[in-house]
Amino acid sequence: MTVEGIVQDPDGRSVAGARVEALGAAHELIGVAVTDDEGRFAVSGGGIVMLQARGPDWEGPAASVTTLPRLWRVPGSPRPAEIHTAITLQACIPVAVRAFAGGAPLDGQPPEGRRIIGRLWCFDEAGKVAPGAFRWQAGDGEPWLYLPPGQVSRLQVLWPAGDFGTLVCHADNGGRGLCAGALPEGLTRSPDGVAELWLNEDLARSACARLAAVWTRTEAEGYSLNQKARNYYGAALTALENMEAVPLPDRGDAGYMDARSRRSLHADAALPAALWAMEELVLQKAEQDVAHHRRMTRTLRLLQPDGTPAAGARVQVLQTEHDYNFGVFVNPRTHPIDREPLGGTMWTAIQELGINLLPLPLLWSLHEPLRGQRRDAETDAQLPAAALRRAGFRLKGHIHVWPWHGRYPEQWTAFTPGWLYELDAAGAQRAVYEHQRALVSYFGDWVSGFQAINEPMLSHTNALNLTLAETVELVRQSSAGIRDGGSTGPIEVNNCCLFAESVSPDVREQGYERMPCEFLADLDSAGVEYDAVGIQLGYYGGYMQSQLFQGGFPVRHLLDLADLVDHFSQAGKPVNISEVSVPSSHPGPDGPFIGEWHGPWTPERQAEWIRCFYTMCYSKPMTREITWWNITDEDAFIKDGGLMTPDYRPKPAYLTLRALIEDWKGGGDTTTDEVGTAVFTGPAGVYTVVVEHGGRKFGPFSVHFGWESSEAFEILL
Repeated sequence: MTVEGIVQDPDGRSVAGARVEALGAAHELIGVAVTDDEGRFAVSGGGIVMLQARGPDWEGPAASVTTLPRLWRVPGSPRPAEIHTAITLQACIPVAVRAFAGGAPLDGQPPEGRRIIGRLWCFDEAGKVAPGAFRWQAGDGEPWLYLPPGQVSRLQVLWPAGDFGTLVCHADNGGRGLCAGALPEGLTRSPDGVAELWLNEDLARSACARLAAVWTRTEAEGYSLNQKARNYYGAALTALENMEAVPLPDRGDAGYMDARSRRSLHADAALPAALWAMEELVLQKAEQDVAHHRRMTRTLRLLQPDGTPAAGARVQVLQTEHDYNFGVFVNPRTHPIDREPLGGTMWTAIQELGINLLPLPLLWSLHEPLRGQRRDAETDAQLPAAALRRAGFRLKGHIHVWPWHGRYPEQWTAFTPGWLYELDAAGAQRAVYEHQRALVSYFGDWVSGFQAINEPMLSHTNALNLTLAETVELVRQSSAGIRDGGSTGPIEVNNCCLFAESVSPDVREQGYERMPCEFLADLDSAGVEYDAVGIQLGYYGGYMQSQLFQGGFPVRHLLDLADLVDHFSQAGKPVNISEVSVPSSHPGPDGPFIGEWHGPWTPERQAEWIRCFYTMCYSKPMTREITWWNITDEDAFIKDGGLMTPDYRPKPAYLTLRALIEDWKGGGDTTTDEVGTAVFTGPAGVYTVVVEHGGRKFGPFSVHFGWESSEAFEILL
């Protein structure tokens, strides 16, 4: 592919000396060009997906930068051999990030490797991805932020928060947003006129403002919060008050920076205290919601053979199956049935864990490597769906329409058949329909639900280079193929990068990327059929070091994760926590820095995270599934993210999850009243009932209670 074009400044004038980089799907560098005196450039290479243009000012002094780097995705499906374009840079205002570590300013040469400011993302007032850039390189002195003039911005920063760990924190001027321009908001100005963000202070103010808001709302909703949470809350507010109480001399005074340093120390105490308080709040609220939403009142009515009530009967109730799906991923490549037969050590451990759901990876690249030549039976033989279903597992189809592509050319066909790249949008839509119909026709007797699409509209998951409208139609055809293939089960749309951390505002504006929450709204507006929302919520804190996948998912606060579940629940569809995993070991020096939750990852910390995360997700009334990825550490997607070691020894995470699944079962012993009614509590699922009445024993009876508590089950003795 050859791309020729021109780079322009915000006023439409050509820019000489701009650097233009040709990038692949994984943002790998393919080619570089520098614009000539007329602003023109040309780059070529295989696998070009997008261009990034930076003005020559980006290579100069940090305070002199006036334009943002700009991303532009090459349009066309199939991709053109040649294309011409104009890339217009966007104006920005430099903001000096005044930050402190242990009271010392971050200035001079930035540290190598794991920087104190790990990564930074920019959002607008509505929570949508927004233009903005971050830079901290040799010669910059302190870190720098670049914001469009007049844009109200909310920042998310990977930042060390004391004993709570290093995680993504919010800097948004206490909820009001930051704005650079003629009327700055949340920023100060240096004597030479440079806009400044005092990061430690803003992080503390923003965390405490959020804590106060969520605390007030939680108490107003009737939840009780214990003394531990109240102590953290009090500590956060006290530290914030101490910060604000440090007087600031005039900007030119010699003691000004010392005052800011002292304020930063108080801020560094307020931030972790607020984070601890919010986590305690989420967990206490979750425990109360589990009791309210899951341990629902269940009613049995016992009748004697003549139809009269069986009053005074002793009733023993034991839950044997959850309706809630507790899943785990078994990789058919590493653990095929001929290596690990059903009934063996691994599968026995899975059943003893309480797992009732298995996602089957039905990769299109394996099922139809050549168009029209299906290999469903050969692929199914690795983990036979019929045998797994007979063993008692529920099955769901997974990633059978996943337009992922990594480095060109070796990774472009990992999950997407190579012949698809030759089709136009309409041809790809027809192919998806045919593939889904054929897949369901083969697997439908054993698999209860299928995905319409996996991870849509991201830079690395738009292999076919479809626009938003084309992708929406592709999902419509995918769902139609599932239904026409004979499936009546739920159709899921599965999403990753839920905080839009990989979505470019520039490419989103082009119509080639979309935030997950936006894409679901687009499907709803277009009337596309799907029944469940899949969210890969539980990777935040995990890292990848495999041949295909590198990088990681920065640690997020439990409140951020809970808020996302609530947001995706608003549509009224079941929410599946479709992929979950964090590691039991911390990345080495060669690994990505994705933060720490309460400290470096260990087997015990992985188990504690499972307790907190699963409890929060299970407490949400619209969730129906949590699936862990993978069962063992062997070649796990998240390095050392398995529940067992490669030789199938249970890790603390396994034991914790098994205890949770068992503890969440309902039942108990009770006695019927004068009208033969017995009442107990428990979640949706199958129960065994044994009755003693009139000196006789009856049962066991098997009864099923659904998601609503209003139903009553009648048993005739």
